Amino acid sequence: MKNILTFDVEEYFQVEAFYGVVPRNEWDTRQSRITMNMMRILDILDEHHAKATFFVLGWVAERHPHLMAMIKARGHELASHGYGHDSIKRLDEKQFREDLMRSIAAIEQASGVRVRGYRAPTFSVDRKKEWIWETLVECGFEYDSSIYPIFHDLYGDPSAPRFPYYINTAAGKLLEIPPTTCTVFGRRLPACGGGSFRLFPYWYTQRATKAYNASGYPSMVYLHPWEIDPTQPREKNAGLKSRLRHYTNLHTVEPKLRRMLSEFPFGSVREVYLEGGFKVSDSMKKDSAKDNTHV
Repeated sequence: MKNILTFDVEEYFQVEAFYGVVPRNEWDTRQSRITMNMMRILDILDEHHAKATFFVLGWVAERHPHLMAMIKARGHELASHGYGHDSIKRLDEKQFREDLMRSIAAIEQASGVRVRGYRAPTFSVDRKKEWIWETLVECGFEYDSSIYPIFHDLYGDPSAPRFPYYINTAAGKLLEIPPTTCTVFGRRLPACGGGSFRLFPYWYTQRATKAYNASGYPSMVYLHPWEIDPTQPREKNAGLKSRLRHYTNLHTVEPKLRRMLSEFPFGSVREVYLEGGFKVSDSMKKDSAKDNTHV
């Protein structure tokens, strides 16, 4: 079974952990590392004959259109991560729509391809706010990957379904593809991305992926370009908690990613779900009776 590999394409200084520490009016004065990191990622994917979905900030697409063209040329999927990494919790409906449209315009202008997928910055969605899903459908999105079915102090909804499902809105339906989770001693935990990918040993991610596949589902790995860059500049004014979240175990990410790519086949969301024949209608139950995703 082919699994899904995704990257949230943002600069190291744009993360939520540094919100308020690096003002937006300073972004263009900071050293950019996105091209260097993206080139490394694209080369790694080529080495392993793997494809991925890149959820790109519109801010990045505007400043680095050559990267959008290169992602497209190497056969990967481009999707939206919003424009300026604004948490949806800080946006009203009008601002959210404007952010989406601005990001779509930037990515499509740089790449010439239609944007079909979205992932909110920091998974900052509220599943109960129907206007979020209606707006996504109205803006032309076919799928979303923003509802993280875990408890976290910054995001997540542990009551949300763990496997892909459709969200029905007045504007139409939207495919929701949650990040991979697993159950440890009865508690649902993140399994294949971001901080968990860095903090937990490789076997944890490996077993979670095998468990998802045994249950009949693709696993989804999500990473960021800055996570393969252990020598990136340090934000010394950030708090200890933020620095620990951002910098811990950066040196482990590239070796783990390479091992994952050598042990499991990976593709983009478009390849696996929209074109690959995986029937989401077969995985509509919140927790399948054959769920084996325990570590």
